[in-house]
Amino acid sequence: FLSPLLDEDSAFYTAKKIKEMSAILERPFLAEVPSCNWQIGSMNLYEFMSRVVLESDCGMLFDCGHHYSYNILHDVSDVDQMIENLDLLPLDRIIEIHVSGGQVNADHPWRYMDTHFGSILSPVLRILSATVPRAPNLRAITFEFSSRNSSDQIVRNLNLVSEIVRDAGFERP
Repeated sequence: FLSPLLDEDSAFYTAKKIKEMSAILERPFLAEVPSCNWQIGSMNLYEFMSRVVLESDCGMLFDCGHHYSYNILHDVSDVDQMIENLDLLPLDRIIEIHVSGGQVNADHPWRYMDTHFGSILSPVLRILSATVPRAPNLRAITFEFSSRNSSDQIVRNLNLVSEIVRDAGFERP
């Protein structure tokens, strides 16, 4: 995945295109918080996403692993700080949350690979747990997985996600 160019022009252009797509589709559009393995541009991810969703008047798809990737890219290793950074987003725009397995690159510890494979990392699970109660318009949680996962791994991850979501108070809409 390519990280977006994080600047004013890109945010404006993205919001404009989302408005156009929504008008054509006659359906709501959710802008996904992107995975960030590097950053180009003068804005931070939170400013960029806020600008895009507010300007386009769309919902947001929050990916816990993508949030994690942005934080470790910027040397934020404290999960409490990662959770605090959630409040820099318009959390009332979150309609859907994605969570999946992944891994930190052993040679480049600032790079998280959202592979949908393997165990869900503990910080990603903590981000999920903290996001659910902060998202008043949350309608769906998607557990993403790869066909490379064994059925046992899928069940373990799904049970973890289910327990966290239940404990966080999310009920089916």
